Amino acid sequence: MAAPAQTTLNYYFAHIAAADVWRTTFTYVNASTQTVTCGTSFFSDSGSPLSLTFNGISLSSTSDVIPAGGTARRQTDAQPNLPVVTGWASAACTGPVKASSLFRRYNGNTPQAEASVIAMTAPATQFVTYADQLTGVAYANPSSTAATVTFTAKDVTGAVIASKSIALPAGAHGAQNLGPLLGLGSFQGSIAIASTTPIVSLSLNAEASPVISSLPPGQPDNSAAGSPATYYFAHIAAADVWRTTFTYVNAGTGAVTCTTSFYSDSGSPLPLSFNGAAVSSTTDAIPAGGTARRQTDSQPGSPVQTGWAMANCTGPVKASSLFRRYTGSVAIAEASVIAMNATAS
Repeated sequence: MAAPAQTTLNYYFAHIAAADVWRTTFTYVNASTQTVTCGTSFFSDSGSPLSLTFNGISLSSTSDVIPAGGTARRQTDAQPNLPVVTGWASAACTGPVKASSLFRRYNGNTPQAEASVIAMTAPATQFVTYADQLTGVAYANPSSTAATVTFTAKDVTGAVIASKSIALPAGAHGAQNLGPLLGLGSFQGSIAIASTTPIVSLSLNAEASPVISSLPPGQPDNSAAGSPATYYFAHIAAADVWRTTFTYVNAGTGAVTCTTSFYSDSGSPLPLSFNGAAVSSTTDAIPAGGTARRQTDSQPGSPVQTGWAMANCTGPVKASSLFRRYTGSVAIAEASVIAMNATAS
C-alpha cells in the first residue's frame, strides 16, 4: 500500500530584524502525532536571499525536523558590530505547526524590547488594526506579481485623515512608522492596508518606545457583518505597577456597541478604575470605521488586580488588550492580548 501523500503548508513571517542591536528567534511547535519538517527561507527587503547567522554559520535557509509533540527553535547570533539587516521569511512544512518568530532588541547583553510575529498561513489583500503616528508597519509580497499597497489612516470617529499608495515589487519587503510614512505629526485611530496582490503584514505598537508589542493580526476573520460577536481576554493586570488598555476597531460600515465585563481570578465581578471611577463593566459605542480605547488608571499604591474580561458586541470588531508595566511613569514592559472569539478545549 502506498504511503499517504504529505501536504506542504506554508507559513509567512512579515518581519525579520538581525545584527546590530537585534536578534530574531524562529519557533515551531508540532502538536501532531507525526514528525514534521520545516524548511525556512529568509529574504531581504529587495526579495533576494538574506543570509542570517546561526551558531556562527551564515545561512539563507534552514531545515528543522520536529518530532511529534516536539519543538524547534533557532535564534540569530548576537552581532553588535554589524549593520542591522531586515527582511521577511517563509517556511514550507510537511504538516501543521504553531509557527512564530520573535525579534528582540538588546543593549549589550540585556534585552530592552521584543515583539512576536505570529506566522500567517496565507497572504491577504486587506488588513486593519489600531494605530497612531508611532505605530510600525511591516509588509512583504511573497507572490510573483508586483503589488500596489495603499495605507489609509482614520481617526477615532472613522474619518479618513491620510492615505498613501506605494509600489511593492514581487518578493520585496518594507517597514516604516506611520507618522513619517503618511506625513502625520499626531493621530490616534486605525490603519487600513489594502493591496492589489495578497501580501503579509505586521503592525507594532510603539507608543511607549523603546517598549514595543505586536498588534493583533489585521486580516479579515470572515465574521458576518452585523452579527453579534463575543470576545474573550485571557488576562488583565491593573493597579500597583500595571495598567491595561482595551481597544476595539470597527472596520465595518455600521456602528457597533461593545459591553465589556471584568472578572477576578475567582470569577466574581472585578471593579477596574477608569478616569477615577471603579466599574466592573464598560460600554463603548464605536462608529463605522472608528476606534474605542480605554486604559485603567495609574494606581501605584494599590494592590495588583488580575483576572479576565469578556466583551459582547453588536457586530464584529478587532478586539485586543495590552497590559503594561511601569516604574513610576515610565513603561518598562508590555504584552498584547489578542481577544479570542471562541473558547477552546
